[in-house]
Amino acid sequence: MQPQSANVCPLCGEHNQCAMELAKTTGEPVTECWCVSVAFSEKLLSKVPPEALNQVCICQKCASQADAL
Repeated sequence: MQPQSANVCPLCGEHNQCAMELAKTTGEPVTECWCVSVAFSEKLLSKVPPEALNQVCICQKCASQADAL
């Protein structure tokens, strides 16, 4: 299995807009990411592939639609 890209949401495959990954690629200082103020449910986290769990950010769209996933 291929490693998950840190810039791609492990649920939908779209760009996850991770502020920390953006800072790594641009060299700009890290800004606070939207995800620090969000609680991710166990239901949502259970859908993340094991190899991506705690390694790759879920995108804001998937996080906001967690109940529909």
